[in-house]
Amino acid sequence: MISTGVWERTGHRNEEMTRSAFYFVIGAILSWGFILTMLVAKSTANWQPNMMSLLLVGLGIPIVGILLSAFSKNAMISFIGFNMVVGGMSAILGPVLAMYAIKEPGLIERAATMTAIVAAVMGT
Repeated sequence: MISTGVWERTGHRNEEMTRSAFYFVIGAILSWGFILTMLVAKSTANWQPNMMSLLLVGLGIPIVGILLSAFSKNAMISFIGFNMVVGGMSAILGPVLAMYAIKEPGLIERAATMTAIVAAVMGT
């Protein structure tokens, strides 16, 4: 299906990235993913999806994003695919998190804080 793995991919001119630059980029992309998740989930918290919209947004958009990321050799196209995966999953996450926030106030904030702390420590 996919002929090369992620670790065998190279740039246009076979450029190599330093280890610290690589970890910075991974941390920046991870941070952006958290921010995008927060924004999309917050905006869809009151959404009442029917089955068709649930499948289209929660499954269709992420699958297209996965295919874009997997088969593109362009980093920007892969990043757009990443955003499609995160956005689609976050749209479904919004109503679910809203239910948990009603049942136990502060739970989502504590989980988000702990996730950010772990990501910051791992990024450092």
